[in-house]
Amino acid sequence: MKNGCMRIVGKFLCFLAVGALVIAACSDPNGSEPLADKDALIAKIAEAESAKTGVEVSPAGDGSEWQPTTNWVTQTQMNDLNSAISAAQTVRDDENATQAAVDAQVTALDTALGNFDPKPGRSQANKTLLITAINEAEDLKIWVKISEDGSDIVNDREWVTQTQMNTLNSVISAAQAVRDNADATQTTVDNQVSALNTALGTFNSQLQNGEIIIVRIPTGSLVTDPAGELMETPVSPSGEPFVSVTHNGTIVFVIHDIALDLLDLENDGALHMEIYVDDASLIQGGQFEITSSGGSDSQEYHFDIGGAIQLQNGWNTVNVSFEYFNQTGGKPNLAEINYVRLFFLVSGGTATVGITNAYFYHGDPFEHDEGIVWIPGKGVLWDTPGGTIPETLPPPPPSDGTYQVVGAFDTVIFNKTSISLDLSEHKDDGVLYMELYVDYPDRITGGQFEFYSTSPDVNEMSFDFGSASTADSISSTLVPNPESWHILELPFSQLNEVGGPIDWESVVGVRFYLGAGHVTVGLGEVYVYHAD
Repeated sequence: MKNGCMRIVGKFLCFLAVGALVIAACSDPNGSEPLADKDALIAKIAEAESAKTGVEVSPAGDGSEWQPTTNWVTQTQMNDLNSAISAAQTVRDDENATQAAVDAQVTALDTALGNFDPKPGRSQANKTLLITAINEAEDLKIWVKISEDGSDIVNDREWVTQTQMNTLNSVISAAQAVRDNADATQTTVDNQVSALNTALGTFNSQLQNGEIIIVRIPTGSLVTDPAGELMETPVSPSGEPFVSVTHNGTIVFVIHDIALDLLDLENDGALHMEIYVDDASLIQGGQFEITSSGGSDSQEYHFDIGGAIQLQNGWNTVNVSFEYFNQTGGKPNLAEINYVRLFFLVSGGTATVGITNAYFYHGDPFEHDEGIVWIPGKGVLWDTPGGTIPETLPPPPPSDGTYQVVGAFDTVIFNKTSISLDLSEHKDDGVLYMELYVDYPDRITGGQFEFYSTSPDVNEMSFDFGSASTADSISSTLVPNPESWHILELPFSQLNEVGGPIDWESVVGVRFYLGAGHVTVGLGEVYVYHAD
């Protein structure tokens, strides 16, 4: 019998055995198990780490880069051993690891060590400086963009022309050929080192900053809930690494105590970012927020995920004008933005979301929406109870603005409650403007667009689609065309009162619904304007 310890309700109790006689022993009536013996695993990890010492990777896979005094392995062998060490370290650090799990890692690490077979190099020349120069050149290229004149590159990234990049690549290729040639002489190697260093010097002198003025959000500083990690695959559109989180609930990306001055962007600002989603059907909404109050819901600008942007599986490149930002708790001081948050509501499964390359930039100057009231608000997300996001989205609407699409087997509903709209100046000459997408209008059996100041069917004014009171029914007005959006302009004179008069100064809710069978419906821009 060996000496040992047992975990009982978070405490360790030890026993000492002499021969077959147990001098002191403790047992757990609930049946606790002895702690796993990790001595062999710890020793095997140390052995594996020692086996790597002084061993280099051969990019060519045959040792042609290294002299006989240096041992080498292939990249696969090094990766396999590193992976085995990492897995073993995880079990070593797990207080609850079982003896079976520990023993399995010892066996796996022993197998990896058996496959780790360093061999002496075959090169007749010392290529250390050449390998260093090649690695430096490859690292330098990673963040350099290609452009004709820099007008399409942001100002905190550098660029060269395609010709300049091609010149450096040619010298790198020549250096790699010498590196991989076991018979290359020292003179040949030294000459190639000189040529590559000269090319690197020239390349560095050609680097220029882009011309697009931006204010970058340092995504590498994002704090995530739950914890995330910095990733490089799948490769983002910009090639930038990204912060990724996998979770089956709300995913939050936030930066506290940031200092951003966006005042110069007040009249033409826009947000750019790249968002990765592995399953967009699980994203049931979310929001992007910037504030000058240090927290959410006060001095805040925000836009809704699904309202201002529609996500699809894979990478999404998002550009949102400040026009589509809405206020909560007063207007923020754009010169002193100190809080940024982006969250996603995940429901129905586990989703992976990634964020990178986020910045603010000068977009097109805003159009002043005089006499227009946006419904339910510019860029605001409609609630769509019972609807689902189709796998294939229609093209953008005629305005090329934001839009929201849902599919349903029966009634399609776009709803927004707890709002505050003043339409009193439009009650006599107002016109409802709608960008509407319906893939199969002939399946529409009727519907309504409703304004109300109390609740649906109480103090309500509504357009009845499919009735004579509206110019024509949707089903007869719209032509079935899955690639087509339609413009509806409905004068307030066609509104019908339901459940008493509406208080136009205090519209608290709007609802649009269509009775149909298995259709996809989209809403683009919706607003009320004054008739000419």
